[in-house]
Formats: sequence, structure tokens, C-alpha cells
Amino acid sequence: MMFTIERSAHELRALALAVVIAGSLASLAACAPASTEGVATQNASPQASDPEVAPSAGEVIVDPEQEPRRTGPSVDLGGPPSGGQGLEDLGDGRWCEGIALFWGGEGVPEGVTFTVEGITSTPEGVVLADDQEVCGEFGADRGCIGISLSHDTVNTFCTLVVQPSADFVNGTVLGLAGTLECPTGAVCDAMATREVEQGPPIVICDPAYTSAGNECVAVVPSE
Repeated sequence: MMFTIERSAHELRALALAVVIAGSLASLAACAPASTEGVATQNASPQASDPEVAPSAGEVIVDPEQEPRRTGPSVDLGGPPSGGQGLEDLGDGRWCEGIALFWGGEGVPEGVTFTVEGITSTPEGVVLADDQEVCGEFGADRGCIGISLSHDTVNTFCTLVVQPSADFVNGTVLGLAGTLECPTGAVCDAMATREVEQGPPIVICDPAYTSAGNECVAVVPSE
């Protein structure tokens, strides 16, 4: 048996409108963004305003090569040249070396100082004695260790008290080491490259060796 449902024109129009509205709501729901609540965003780029990635206030990166204070052999830093004035035997296993210090060459910028703090020995075999009193007959009035030369210091004479170690060889060449201080790193760079004339090399030979008529000649380091 077939049943036929008859509807009025008004009912049919209302039903059609309901179908259209339902379809529109379904389309809007499909276009809406998915909720991100509780979902971690692992690939998010950090923002400059993020306090965890922003640079710290006052943070400065310092280039060690630009430090206006450098320590090492005087000849490498552009410190004052030095010249040997002779060696005397103090009679107790120690020797006294007279040294002249001078800036030489072009003028030294204001604010530059060099402080003598030690020696270099080539080859190794000469060391500083514990006591660094003024010594010898060189006309010096101060020891070299601890002496500080400012940019306007003229020729200065000082002494070193040294002694040979077990591996000492005649002809060992001494140099001075210390700290160069400059107004800026650029001035220190310029000091290291300035041209100067070095004084007589500080060549150390056992006084007994030279007293026997032997010439004290600097040892040439092997390659």
C-alpha cells in the first residue's frame, strides 16, 4: 500500500530554507581554523622581544688582539730596544750584566709605557738570580727588573743579576720581557710594527771563558 504525503506550498518553502541554512553552517565550520589549545609549536622562530633570546644589557664582545695591555718579549711587542754593556763576575756563581734601555726609532705615542718583568734566554741556560740588587761598574743606579719606561723616557742604564743553569752554553743571547701598555689596542698594534735599531746584543759568556782570551760570540740557533 502506498502512502502519499501532501504538503502545502508554504511548508515546502520553509523546508527548503532550512536545508540552505544548514548547508551554510556546515561550510563555515569547515573553514574555521583548528584550535591550537594544548599543542606545542616546535618550529616557531624566536622573536627579538623574547626575554630569553634578547641580548643582555651591557654585553660586550672583546677581541683579545685589541687589548691595550700586552705581555711578552720586548722585541715582539715593540718595547724599548736594549744593548749589552758588559758582564762582570760577582764571585758567588752569579754574573752582573749591564744594560742600556732606549726607545729609539720614531717617536713613541703619549701614554705608552713598558715595564721590564723578566728575561728571555736563547738557548735556554741563563736565569735570573733571586736577588736583583744594583751591581757592577756600569754607572747604573737601578736594577732592570721592575723598571718602567714611559713614552718620554730617555736612555736608561740598569743591571741584571743572572746565573747559569746546568745547560748553559757560551754565547747565550738574552732579551727582556715585560708588559706594554697603550692608550688603545690600535696604538699597541702600531708599536709592534714600528722600525727601531736595536743596540748591541746581550751575549752571555762565562767570564772565565773570555778572560782566557776567547771571543764571546752569539750562538746561532739551529733550524
